[in-house]
Amino acid sequence: MLQAGENSVPLVVGMLATVMIWGAEHTLTPRHGKTVVAAYLIGSRGTPWRALYLGLMVTLTHTLGVFALGLVALFASEYVLP
Repeated sequence: MLQAGENSVPLVVGMLATVMIWGAEHTLTPRHGKTVVAAYLIGSRGTPWRALYLGLMVTLTHTLGVFALGLVALFASEYVLP
């Protein structure tokens, strides 16, 4: 739809909402460091503010990593056949 030029505001907003929902669901799956962060918070007697800070940092670094991987894949697609 995007390539066909059908870029309407409701379409883009709907797509962003869908991706955000999928991303939120994705974070609930195993292997996202939740166990390590929880163990750290318990061991260090972490406060709710510390938990919020760690959650934001994990979210930020994970998101930046996904964007970096996407940029590498986009760059590589110019030179390597999928």
